[in-house]
Amino acid sequence: MSCVIMCDQVKVLDVKNRNAQFIERAPIKILQEVADIATGFIEVLTD
Repeated sequence: MSCVIMCDQVKVLDVKNRNAQFIERAPIKILQEVADIATGFIEVLTD
């Protein structure tokens, strides 16, 4: 099984409204990559 993390749309994520459910924890390497991408978006928006 593979998945995609759409971290460019974090602001529109409404977990309760979308009836999302916890499946499993992401490995730290994936979380770091998502944090790097999100930080990049923030840096671009504030420049």
